[in-house]
Amino acid sequence: MQFPSLSYRKYGVHRKSIPSLTRFAYKQFFWNALNAKDLAKFNKFLALYLAVLTLGPPLLVLFDWAKGRMALSWRNALTNLYLGKYVHKMRYYKLPFVSDVDNTDQRISEDINNFCDKAVSLFCTSVVALCDLVVFSIILYKIFPPLYFTLVAYAVVGTFVTVWFGKPLIKKNRLQLKKEADFRFDLVRIREDSESIAFYNGETRERTEAQKRFSSVVANRIGILNFERNLNFFTRWYRYLVQVLPALVIGPQYFAGKVPLGAISQTFFSFNHVLNDLSLIVNEFTGPQGISSFAAQVERLDQLRTAVEKNLLLRMEASPSRACASALPAVRLTCMLRILTLLPTGNSPRQLITDLSLTLEPGKKLLVVGFSGIGKSSLMRAIAGLWDTGTGNIVRPPLEDTLFLSQRPYMTLGTLRENVLYPKTVQDSSVTDEEILEALRKVNLPTVAERMGGLDAAGKTGGLKPPLSNILSLGEQQRLAFARIMILKPKFVILDESTSALDLENEEQMYKVKEEMLLQDLGMTVVSVGNRPSLVPFHDKVLRLTGEGAWKFES
Repeated sequence: MQFPSLSYRKYGVHRKSIPSLTRFAYKQFFWNALNAKDLAKFNKFLALYLAVLTLGPPLLVLFDWAKGRMALSWRNALTNLYLGKYVHKMRYYKLPFVSDVDNTDQRISEDINNFCDKAVSLFCTSVVALCDLVVFSIILYKIFPPLYFTLVAYAVVGTFVTVWFGKPLIKKNRLQLKKEADFRFDLVRIREDSESIAFYNGETRERTEAQKRFSSVVANRIGILNFERNLNFFTRWYRYLVQVLPALVIGPQYFAGKVPLGAISQTFFSFNHVLNDLSLIVNEFTGPQGISSFAAQVERLDQLRTAVEKNLLLRMEASPSRACASALPAVRLTCMLRILTLLPTGNSPRQLITDLSLTLEPGKKLLVVGFSGIGKSSLMRAIAGLWDTGTGNIVRPPLEDTLFLSQRPYMTLGTLRENVLYPKTVQDSSVTDEEILEALRKVNLPTVAERMGGLDAAGKTGGLKPPLSNILSLGEQQRLAFARIMILKPKFVILDESTSALDLENEEQMYKVKEEMLLQDLGMTVVSVGNRPSLVPFHDKVLRLTGEGAWKFES
């Protein structure tokens, strides 16, 4: 057999394969020169090899840098895409009610990051492997065609066996991601509710619950390791047993004097390149960053995409049989309910409210009362557009002219100024410092800005700005929420027991009809929930929910 000479043009070499081919050619020439004891050729090829290798490190560094930038670019695009869909039309609120997709924070933050890193890595590896495969397949085929075809068949069988028996590993990795996210969520919950847990002295209970979550993480991971161990018994044998094949083929030809010494090293080199290129799936299937884990992340991201794009959310938004909180700015009436019937979530046949109709003129105030659990908050959520279970119609001003204050006001991560202006941003607002300080004074928070170190104080040096919910009492948070009303001046306000943590004096200050009055002075329409008799004088009409869907108006 005539061993083929190496020619880049002859074999159509791709530039990415040149470093490998340099080593490939060097091995043949080096061993042939060594076998012939030709010092001049040996030194010549050694110097040429070293000169070519000087280009290697910079190219590898630039290649890794480009991979990192590509992964970051993909992550930026995917995160913005998923985040935009997730927060669109209040889907972040509705998703837990209509889908079993869990831990959306983990999916958007970590799963997308890991997916992009692995996708770029697999893409680059596949491209290089394909170029490498084309070059060395031609060379190996020229050396000995039967050896090449045997290797291809061997790799196809190995890939099929690995994928077939490794399918359960994808499910196990998907479950591992869920359990890791559940454990992290438990730790976040402990951090966010630290004060309540401390008051209850509930450290032992919380530690026990967190340990249960972590034990589940460990148990599932052990199952993955055991499964990978069994699969790796095959993949290891697959990679090592075939190594003897080129020696069996080329060895007798060398001893017969048909090929030079360098041909043996060259055959092994090209054989292993083709084997590794064809065995990409086998080699990359297991491990925390393997294809099985990558497939699990793809499934989790696809579940989230389906939920926010095509699943029950769209049917909920389009269904005419559900309560509809529509915004009709052209009508004169501020708020109008037409034959509204609200149902609880789940399959309960009970009706929270049956055939309720009412009209609120601009500037009027309605108080909704009734015992706990009767449906007061559900009615507020329906008016705000958050409750879709039921029938009828709701007409109110657009969301940008509506402000909802819950019993526990939302405190965003940010400064005191950012919290007073929420949901607007500092850049979108022209409110002055004096206006903010005056609003805080009117809600009996005259010293809170000084206490916080100014309107723009972060509250903590370095790191994320802590929420004011960790600094202010619940009563102070409720008063701060009323300051938002003064600053934002909405046309329609929904108050869901938003003064429950206030004493009677402060509550009166929030509603009082005098110079320091808040809601009445701004001339907005108000719907309130509360059972305190002290609230009745500040409203024009009282709606009492009496149970089993019944209701009545009181003057």
